[in-house]
Amino acid sequence: MGIISNVLFAIMFLSLVFPLFAGKATSLEIEASAVYPVHNLNTGLNYTTIQEAIDANETLDGDMIHVDAGIYNESVLISKSISLAGNGGNTTIIDGYGALHAVSIKANNVTFSGFTVEEGGRGLNIIINGGIFIISNNCRVYDNTIRYSDNYGAGIQLPGDFVSGNIVENNTVTNCTYGILSGGNNCELTNNIVKNCYSGAAVQGNNNVLRNNSFADNRFDFRATGIQDIDETNLVSGKPIIYWIDQQDRTTPPNTGYVSLVNCVNITVAGMISGRVSNGISLVNTNNSLIKDAILSDCQDSCIYLFNSSGNTINNSSFYSLSDLIDITSSNSNRIDRNVFNGSIFGVSMRYSEHNSITGNLFENNYESVYFNACNDVSVYHNNFINSSNAHLTTFGTNLTLDNGLEGNWWDDYNGTDSNADGIGDTPYVINANNIDHYPLMGTFQSFNVPKEVDVISNIAIASIDLREWLSTPNQYLHAGQSYLALTLAEGQSIGTGFCRITFPNDILNTSDYAVVVNMTAASFNKLAISNDTYTTLYFTFNSSALDGIIVVPEFPSFLLLATFMTAILLTIIVYRKKHSISFRVKLGNVFPRLSYVRSLCLKSSLCITLKAVVCEERL
Repeated sequence: MGIISNVLFAIMFLSLVFPLFAGKATSLEIEASAVYPVHNLNTGLNYTTIQEAIDANETLDGDMIHVDAGIYNESVLISKSISLAGNGGNTTIIDGYGALHAVSIKANNVTFSGFTVEEGGRGLNIIINGGIFIISNNCRVYDNTIRYSDNYGAGIQLPGDFVSGNIVENNTVTNCTYGILSGGNNCELTNNIVKNCYSGAAVQGNNNVLRNNSFADNRFDFRATGIQDIDETNLVSGKPIIYWIDQQDRTTPPNTGYVSLVNCVNITVAGMISGRVSNGISLVNTNNSLIKDAILSDCQDSCIYLFNSSGNTINNSSFYSLSDLIDITSSNSNRIDRNVFNGSIFGVSMRYSEHNSITGNLFENNYESVYFNACNDVSVYHNNFINSSNAHLTTFGTNLTLDNGLEGNWWDDYNGTDSNADGIGDTPYVINANNIDHYPLMGTFQSFNVPKEVDVISNIAIASIDLREWLSTPNQYLHAGQSYLALTLAEGQSIGTGFCRITFPNDILNTSDYAVVVNMTAASFNKLAISNDTYTTLYFTFNSSALDGIIVVPEFPSFLLLATFMTAILLTIIVYRKKHSISFRVKLGNVFPRLSYVRSLCLKSSLCITLKAVVCEERL
């Protein structure tokens, strides 16, 4: 009796609940597109989450999974060779919710497109699964937006040389720590936009192809190493990337934003203005090349990087950054000349290199101006070291040559004297027992092309030195057709007594005998003993507070002076007789001691000749 009652109860219960189940099943089928927004187009099955669709036993390699528009708060691991496609635009969002990777691809031949990926620790990450050594190759990631990958996350990452053959194209990456971080080989990065990241792109590995990518408004836009195929369609801050391999006898365009030269010879990089890149100009196994007239700032690693590169020259350029400005490793016989280094950790950092020279540069406001480690036969002279917060120069295992046997460097903390008035300190500047500047400068060093080189050591900044020609005959030092050197001081200076030690080639004025004129008045000077048949070095002082100009001219012979002056007097008298209304006045100073008799001549004839600043002029 009990058994029959139980059976009847079970039948009644099933009759009551079965309609409920039947109704539920009917409802699920009707609402499948809303409740199950992830669809395997090969099996026809629908799923509530992306991960559920991937992990389903029915999902096989080669299947296509489509994801409807919506926000998916999940971390996705793609472990099968499938095609996963979102609805496109910003409509299909995978929110990593702070997971290490918002999307990870560990299978080969995966296609991923049409998503916005955000809030992942490392955004979209193409990786190998570390447990089983399965290489992820030949994946294609395109038409996605990746954003907000924090905690040192990369928007798109292809780490290590164990991945290859992947294609990353038509993606936009924003607000990530690293935009694209690629260490793979034989990958393609095409038509991607990376902006507002800390680092736009870092490309390593070898044989990767980059085309039509744009990196802009990142803290640092771009860096690349290795053998890559990167052409000028790639842009940093709107300027082309130059990545040349095995090139020679070429010149880069002046509007370049990034330059990397690998295995090159005789390349000229001229007039480059760039910033916010890793190594603005990189030379690897590159020889006999020239970098000139560049302005590089705000670099990540260094503004210029030389590795195993020799015979190169870096000239007349300016570098401003909180990184190392020039980083030289295992590179020999390079010349760093007439550049400006400002605001860096190390102005020049040199390691395991020899026979290099650093001359004529301005180092200012750096933590350490120059750093050497295990370098040999390095010459450092004619540089200005100003306001180094830690040290002007640091050496480890390096013996330097800090002067050329006549002149050394300007050190702003040198407190020696110059008793013999030649612009060189009387006592050496000692860094340590093996590194001594025996001829420290008493003023800053400047060099000018006039058009030949003219060097100046002075406690007053010289704005320019020009080779000019006088068109008239104003005094005994200047006459019509006479060439002279004109020194123009920088404005805003008034320190009282100034000095100048100037060295120039004799053939620039075609003589070896000179006169110095300050404010159009002859000045005393010393022709230093180091002068020879090729170069002359003069030393003179002046009052900088009332200075109009300094000129250096060939010495004007006195008999020519007398003939010229008497001719001028004769012509003036003739003019006076023809024009009785003209008056002249003579003002003769110490410059004309042998012609003082002219004063009485002028007074007797009511003739007035004016020599204002030793210049004749008429007055009607």
